[in-house]
Amino acid sequence: MYRVETKYLDNPSTSSADIAKQVKYFFNSPTCGGTTIDADGNLYIADADQKRVLRVTPTGQSSTLVQSPDLVWVDAMWLDHAGNLWMPVPQMNRTAGFQKGIETVKFPVQLYKLPIGAKPFRD
Repeated sequence: MYRVETKYLDNPSTSSADIAKQVKYFFNSPTCGGTTIDADGNLYIADADQKRVLRVTPTGQSSTLVQSPDLVWVDAMWLDHAGNLWMPVPQMNRTAGFQKGIETVKFPVQLYKLPIGAKPFRD
């Protein structure tokens, strides 16, 4: 995973070449199902292969926040103001496009909520 400071992206006079010079390696991410970020700059990455969610600090240190066989390709996570991480589990890897045309999604799909005490990045 790579990152670039938004000040370079926000400035319309910054050339593509100058933006490219500012791109920095950040974290060796797993197969990513989805991400969200909190007010402290921590990144939450859904690891589709290991059925877990990682917390990655702004310095690139990672830890497993939660891991469960029920977390089949978590995607489109978000944080609420009560400090909960919401994790939809759409099972993208079980859709026909990944299964040679055969749908194997187990319905109903699930939505999990985990209290983590983090606040959303923006209101």
